[in-house]
Amino acid sequence: MRTCSQYCNNYVPGTCPKLLKPPYVCNGCTYPRTCGYDKMYYRASYADDTYHDGMSSSRKGIDLSPEELNELDQLISPLLLKGQSIAHIYATHADEIKCSKRTLYSYVDQGVLKVRNIDLPRKVRYKLRSKKQKTVKISQEYRVGRTYEEFLAFTEMNPELNAVEVDVVEGQKVEKYC
Repeated sequence: MRTCSQYCNNYVPGTCPKLLKPPYVCNGCTYPRTCGYDKMYYRASYADDTYHDGMSSSRKGIDLSPEELNELDQLISPLLLKGQSIAHIYATHADEIKCSKRTLYSYVDQGVLKVRNIDLPRKVRYKLRSKKQKTVKISQEYRVGRTYEEFLAFTEMNPELNAVEVDVVEGQKVEKYC
């Protein structure tokens, strides 16, 4: 279906009065098919995906200009190659370094600076840390006195009682049965 905006360059779309007040979308409109205005729908999954993509992309990459990164590299790399640690360099040159100590370790790990992990004296000695798997411990207190062996012992002690097994299926209650 073609709209007027595709036929005529002078077309000015009208604005639905419902879009001028909250919630500013056509999701709750009672006449969506007969409405002649351009429609605006809110899609929660699309909005959530866009939000997360924006959050993720804002945290990627290096938060320094190429000039600042070059200055940082000229300051950090020679000192690391002499055998100094990042903690020591950061303590003595904190006013010149425009990022945190953790970020310096990340830059070395990513290979942004001229030095590598092998140039860090202690980093190569440590093994990578493995993430611990979370185990969920389920309480078994509800089973006390309810095992099959205890049931058999109870029926032997009380032979006059009848044991009945019942399966219950709960579902939607319907008036009509076929």
